[in-house]
Amino acid sequence: SGPTVLPTNVTSGDEDVSTGRDGPPSSSSNRRSKPPKKKGGDFSKRDFASYMEQWLRDNWTNPYPDDDGLTEIAEDCDTTATVVSNWLINARTRKWRPAIVKAYDLGRPADTLLEDAVKLFQGLPPRELGDDVPYFDSPPLGRGKRTGKGKGKKMNE
Repeated sequence: SGPTVLPTNVTSGDEDVSTGRDGPPSSSSNRRSKPPKKKGGDFSKRDFASYMEQWLRDNWTNPYPDDDGLTEIAEDCDTTATVVSNWLINARTRKWRPAIVKAYDLGRPADTLLEDAVKLFQGLPPRELGDDVPYFDSPPLGRGKRTGKGKGKKMNE
């Protein structure tokens, strides 16, 4: 069979989890409200992280803003484009990709992959599927766990 195609418009509950459009994901039509400022005028780390996590969920299928998008986010959060870029690099590595891999490794139908990945990213369990929904067997995308401190063989080899 061909490659798995992610659905472009999947929602669960009230949140919008995808953009489903071409072009940069941070265009002015998708501009989020600014995080609240603290009394001193600066955004707290928590406010920044919350804003960025929401941006990542809103742009799940393309979490790579162009230079204008980085600048726009940085202005919204009263920080630099470098801080935004570094946060996104770390989030895509530590949260975004692992959520996609974990969702894939569940072996559920492709049309649930996007929703499952976003829910796992948010720390929520995937939606329950009926017994009539087939699961599939596939090689896991995730890396095997290693023993020790980077030495030796993988545990699942």
